[in-house]
Amino acid sequence: MDTMWKINLQELGDMIDETNYDVCWETVTTKGTGPGRISNHRAVVFGNSVIIFGGKKDFDNIAHAYEFDSHNLKWSKLN
Repeated sequence: MDTMWKINLQELGDMIDETNYDVCWETVTTKGTGPGRISNHRAVVFGNSVIIFGGKKDFDNIAHAYEFDSHNLKWSKLN
């Protein structure tokens, strides 16, 4: 999770009507410190937040929780 990407889902409908329409992924510049490169984590969307919990970093299990505020594009570690 060192690099975050987004895609505009509203543009996907335009692809059906127009075959030359390009939908592409865009990088998101975020603030704060996120969970880093992890795998096997759990994620849930709650309002404007994405909560990430647990996972594996390298070969170690981690039990930390992070919140991503999609309005402010900011990561924060939860206690």
